[in-house]
Amino acid sequence: MAKQTKPIDPSTTLRMTKGGIRITKGGGWGSYLWLIALVLLVGGGLMVYQGKPPSTQLPQADSGNYQSLIAGRYVTPVAEGLGLITRVKLTPDNNLMLVAALTGEVWALARDGQNWTKQTEPLYMVEHGMDVAGENGMTGLIISGDYTKNHFVFLTYTEKQADGQGQNQILRLKVERQGDSYVGAEPTVIFRGNTPVLGAHQIQGGAGLIWQGKPHLLFAIGEAYHPDYARTLAREAGKLLLIQEDGSNPLGVRPYPEYPKIQASGIRNVYDVTTDPINPGWIYFTENGPDTNDMVMRVELFNGKRFDFGWNGSADSLLQPTVDGMIADSLAAYRWEVTVSPVDIVVDRSGSVYFNIFSSVRYPNKEVVKLVGHDVTAKLEVVASRRAEVTGGNLLGLATGTDGSLYFGDMQDGAVYRLWPAK
Repeated sequence: MAKQTKPIDPSTTLRMTKGGIRITKGGGWGSYLWLIALVLLVGGGLMVYQGKPPSTQLPQADSGNYQSLIAGRYVTPVAEGLGLITRVKLTPDNNLMLVAALTGEVWALARDGQNWTKQTEPLYMVEHGMDVAGENGMTGLIISGDYTKNHFVFLTYTEKQADGQGQNQILRLKVERQGDSYVGAEPTVIFRGNTPVLGAHQIQGGAGLIWQGKPHLLFAIGEAYHPDYARTLAREAGKLLLIQEDGSNPLGVRPYPEYPKIQASGIRNVYDVTTDPINPGWIYFTENGPDTNDMVMRVELFNGKRFDFGWNGSADSLLQPTVDGMIADSLAAYRWEVTVSPVDIVVDRSGSVYFNIFSSVRYPNKEVVKLVGHDVTAKLEVVASRRAEVTGGNLLGLATGTDGSLYFGDMQDGAVYRLWPAK
């Protein structure tokens, strides 16, 4: 394993730049919040919110740092003391919530009626050795498409190498119950990227799916601040990649037979990828442009065609994707003129699409948003947002429960919140 991650200076704060998340020096109220979060995390002051409503009732008011914008629905805290949250995932049986942190911890929360109980120790810890101030560390958590049979989850992260550079990796774990706790057993690295990274635009989100009758992983790797990598097929950067759960090449006819892991090329900085449970061949992902053209993409990806999403260093190139070498109509379900930083995205069993807005210097709102439609008539409906009077906050992590509840994390708060049934 690599060396332990260096401690974070408690005077750091979070902000969003055109490159993505940044942790910077500075004072202000955000610094005090940061220090409090560290004290809770390091000192063991980890707690689970108690007093949730009975299973037969919905809450009657918002509580915590976020508010619902849907009449009759409310936001309540689930758990805090979870560190620099990057992902929130629920297992298919809806009985276990897994929360990943940039620093390497994976926390397990077990369902107890309408409440969630967090384990006192992490389910697993990745010692990646990266300085998280550069956006690097553990950025993703993927549930196997065959979880009910194999209980596999996958961690995506960048690990520091002997030469000081980072290597993108995927670690497979088997979630097991040992006594009263869940643990990550049989850790196995199944993927090691061939393109070094130090800054942002590294390996990030992905989805577990069944392809050709076998479980596969579809995941995104950014172009590591090298736009030319996005369309260089030999580079495992700026791509959507597909592999089997043992790391081997995917099954079926491949768009790029000479590079069988490549599912699509030409991406810049994709934070999350998800499949549509209603239309399994379709995927959604969030793409962040340099200072404009942030997008939510909707693509029928598994049709044997070659998708190149066009990134070449110019913001306008993101508006000129090609399919089988021909300029395609826009593949965006929604596009912003300014950087807002859409991050996590989910599609629930009804086909409703939700995503997080992390915020940026151009768009400071921290919002959970529903996408209504997916063409030029598409509209956005904000379903939850950070209270205007509460400073700080950055949304990362989003999951949907079987009852229609939405669960979302906040990286600065180190907390998970619940929007009670969103339907």
